[in-house]
Parts: sequence; C-alpha cells; structure tokens
Amino acid sequence: MIKAKNSNEQTMLDFVQAYAELDMTKIESFLADEIVAYITNKQAELDKVVGRKAYMLRQAESNIDGVKIQLTVPQIITVSTGQVMLMVDVEVQRSEKSMHNHAAYLATVIDHKITELWMVEALPSQSDSFWKLT
Repeated sequence: MIKAKNSNEQTMLDFVQAYAELDMTKIESFLADEIVAYITNKQAELDKVVGRKAYMLRQAESNIDGVKIQLTVPQIITVSTGQVMLMVDVEVQRSEKSMHNHAAYLATVIDHKITELWMVEALPSQSDSFWKLT
C-alpha cells in the first residue's frame, strides 16, 4: 500500500479505508461540519453538497447489505498546503453485479478534517447503474 508523506495525506488514506470498510460512522468522522463537496453525478456533471449531514445522506446509497468493495490508492500527492489529490481504483461486487471504476479526489484538509472535496469518476453512468437497487 502507498505511504503517506504527511498527516493530510494520511487523513485521506484513512478516509478511503473507511469507505473500503463501508464504515459510515468513520467516514463521517473525517468530515468538517461545513464541508463543501462536489460529487460526480450520472450525467458526468458535478453536484454541490454542503454540510456533513447532506454528504452522508448522499453516501447512504453505498451502504447496502452484501456489498464487497476493494479500494486501492495507486497515487497520492500534496498539491499545496492543506490540499491533497489522490486516485482511487474501485472494485465493487454485490450479488451478480460487479463494477471496476476509478475516481480522483482533490481535498482540502484542515486539522484532520476534510473541509472541501472534489470527486470525479471515470464511469459515472456505470456507477449509477451499479448502485441502483432494482
């Protein structure tokens, strides 16, 4: 596994690990109350989500029984003071469905809390289809 070069990188690696464990409480613990997140939607555009509670509501779709997820971070870099960029390789399976995708994140981290998060993914429509319960 890739090694963090500073505490902000470690925060982001720990955040990804919480997702890999689908630990919603742990994911939430990394978010600042006033987080502003930009998350790719199925049209490959960005949705702006403001606040920790709104972010967690948006993530509820990935908290599905029987989901197995493997996340790998092949690259992480500190872009500037407090800003970290990382690539995440995503492999997910539930029932007969499986998906392989990639996501890139740019995060602002202050005092071990994510205050701003930009997320783009390689295959947004495939991701949307995978997470639908029907």
